[in-house]
Amino acid sequence: VRWVLITAIAVQMHTRIVDELELGDLTADVKWLVDWDRFRIRCLTTKREFQDLDRHVRSLATTEAVWEERTMDEDLKSILREYQEADGPPDGDLIEVTTAPHMRLPVAAIYRLTEVLFRNVCDQRLQDRKYLLAERFFTTLSGRMLRLNTMLSMVQQIIATPLPFPYYHLCKTLLFMYFLSFPFFIDIELGLWANIGELSCLSIALMGLDAIATELENPFGCDTNDLSTQDD
Repeated sequence: VRWVLITAIAVQMHTRIVDELELGDLTADVKWLVDWDRFRIRCLTTKREFQDLDRHVRSLATTEAVWEERTMDEDLKSILREYQEADGPPDGDLIEVTTAPHMRLPVAAIYRLTEVLFRNVCDQRLQDRKYLLAERFFTTLSGRMLRLNTMLSMVQQIIATPLPFPYYHLCKTLLFMYFLSFPFFIDIELGLWANIGELSCLSIALMGLDAIATELENPFGCDTNDLSTQDD
């Protein structure tokens, strides 16, 4: 159960930073949330386990010293109290991150979870460990781990594939020109609703579709209208 929670937190952390990994910069508010995820992982792991996992996060920044301001070796209660009393993410400069491909934290967590499954399988002939995992369940669970890894790759592909800029620019330009031409459609004889009401509803609908398209470019996150990666 512990490693399942760690894997879920790692996946959520990865969805926070995958956009920044593509751009090469990490904002202060995203780092603040990443530190919160690191704190949650630290509460679920031993010091040695956390160091093995945290090195995959620390290696993201070109200068690992940026992570020293929030070390997880200090009193965990004081870190929790600081986050509870904070009004929100602090202001700060952009942090340069590396865009070189390397092992991500969710992959490392999935690997450790699979290792735990291997280590806790009962021998089918001996059955000498009463409270551990029966061998007949291992195939199903290992298949779930493989499926989880595949889904993680799909999530990263969705987030890391932006809309083509010419298409985005063309849609914005056509939308602006369409709104700019609205006054030429006004006809006093058609009445107030036809001249103002219908055109206003149409404008709101088109701007709403444009906003939805922007949100769907990265549908994962923790906002109200985002898809949570921790849901079943």
